[in-house]
Amino acid sequence: HKAEVVFSQIKDISPRSKIEHSNAGIHTEADAKEFVRGCDLVIDEMDFGLFKQSVALQRAARQSGKYYFFTSAIAFGAMIVIFAPGGITLEEFDGLPAGIDLNRLDKVDVPLDRVLPVMPSYVPIEAANALKEVYSGKRAVPTVSVGVGLASVLAANEAINIILQKREIAVAPRFTYIDLMDRRFIIGSVS
Repeated sequence: HKAEVVFSQIKDISPRSKIEHSNAGIHTEADAKEFVRGCDLVIDEMDFGLFKQSVALQRAARQSGKYYFFTSAIAFGAMIVIFAPGGITLEEFDGLPAGIDLNRLDKVDVPLDRVLPVMPSYVPIEAANALKEVYSGKRAVPTVSVGVGLASVLAANEAINIILQKREIAVAPRFTYIDLMDRRFIIGSVS
């Protein structure tokens, strides 16, 4: 499990660190509330196909007055969207009704430009249908370790900024996107 791997890596770096982890996953909003209890902020690097869990986490973070980060690896790039506790919701960012029933999310079609506001130049247009299958959870996310690493770096950088309050926080509907193959760095907005 990923949780055990990350736990082990953190313990290697800082043996005295106090870390709680679980392999149980998030299945309900109550699970999400328990998960964010005691956190300073919530960083979500979930797969697109686990959208229901992401909405539950963002709701729990918001109710607890905490920032929620949605990060995703996209091929040779990554994107991060930071949701402020009093800002827009993940549902609103994705063009869905606020407070939508989580059990209906499996049947909801999120517009591609919300999930992937910047299309890498090396992704053929014909791949759009495949990408819809990815974010609906029907197909694995096509990415490489570069994108995964960038997603983690973006999340760590923004977490440090929130903790130290060194600069303005680009909160949703704004997003930060970086792609090393395209040599692009964008702070954009979906609105």
